[in-house]
Amino acid sequence: MEMIQRDKLGRISQFTTRHLVIMSLVLTIRYIVSLIPGIQIGNIVQMGFGFVGTAFAGAILGPFYGTILAVLYDFLDIFIFHPGFMFFPGFTLSAALGGFIYGKFLWHRDFNWRRLLIMMTLVTVVINIGLNSLWLKIMYGDAWMAILPPRLIKNLISLPLNTIVLYFVLNQPSLNRLIRKVRF
Repeated sequence: MEMIQRDKLGRISQFTTRHLVIMSLVLTIRYIVSLIPGIQIGNIVQMGFGFVGTAFAGAILGPFYGTILAVLYDFLDIFIFHPGFMFFPGFTLSAALGGFIYGKFLWHRDFNWRRLLIMMTLVTVVINIGLNSLWLKIMYGDAWMAILPPRLIKNLISLPLNTIVLYFVLNQPSLNRLIRKVRF
């Protein structure tokens, strides 16, 4: 069997049918995970589990293909799964950055508490609170101040919860073996 070379971002020298099938399956898993009902807090704040699918993709595909898959999922989510939603490219940029961060922290690495907490803090602060709040400000003008406090509270609550969920999911023995077996 020929050895396929890859760089530090996970780009591979020869993209095969196997890689396409794995990416398709990971995209499907990402979609299925997004169907798990989120926890609704009030009318504005919802905590979902889609991040688990993105983290799973990053662990298997690496930063480069994790980014591609996150962008592809964002497009599919807006144009196919939820065609009535408004498309805003800033959220696609956030999705891409999230896919990259998950891939950089999880690809060919151990899933320990410290790594997961740093990764989830980075995603929460830079993407969820930072960039996504900026996109809301651009979209809604001054009205975004009304939704900012609940978003801050939601993210402060979800950070430790998401870290715990991700730790137990990624360290579940059969899923951990699967990740190690099929990753690029």
